[in-house]
Amino acid sequence: MEIRCKIERKGGSLVTLEGANYAFTPNDQGDHVADVKNNSHIKRLLSITEGYEVYMPDEAEDQTPAQKPEAPAAPAQKPESVKQEPDPAQISPALNAAPGSEGSDETTDESHDEDEKPTNAADDLETLSDDDLAAKYEQVFDRKPHHNAKRDTLIEKIRAEQAALTEAGISSEE
Repeated sequence: MEIRCKIERKGGSLVTLEGANYAFTPNDQGDHVADVKNNSHIKRLLSITEGYEVYMPDEAEDQTPAQKPEAPAAPAQKPESVKQEPDPAQISPALNAAPGSEGSDETTDESHDEDEKPTNAADDLETLSDDDLAAKYEQVFDRKPHHNAKRDTLIEKIRAEQAALTEAGISSEE
């Protein structure tokens, strides 16, 4: 039985079912057809109604190229220039933790004014012990630092991540 592939690709389509290859190539009328003899393969292909149909040469000859159904349009892709803002909770839960809450190294300071900018945890990285610095890295990146990472490297990476969050408009002080 001749079956027509509704999705017409340049050069045709090759379909393999249970080791049997079917080449759906353009015929004289430009329809992409293959001769399928195995009943289970015929049944399987025809069950995919959006992709295959029984080939009726009489109907196909009556159609002009303008009347033939076109292949479905490719799904619209988001332009690469459009950037989606990251979800703050997904990036770094530790940076988004409220001061004094679990997951935050900061404690609340009731004595500072609302107009006063709170101290940034990045400013205090130099004063942290090696173990505390490793813990801070783990909070920021949700993974332990490499066992050979140097103190300066950890501080640099934590600061870079905090700067990236700030640049993205995500406050690490929320």
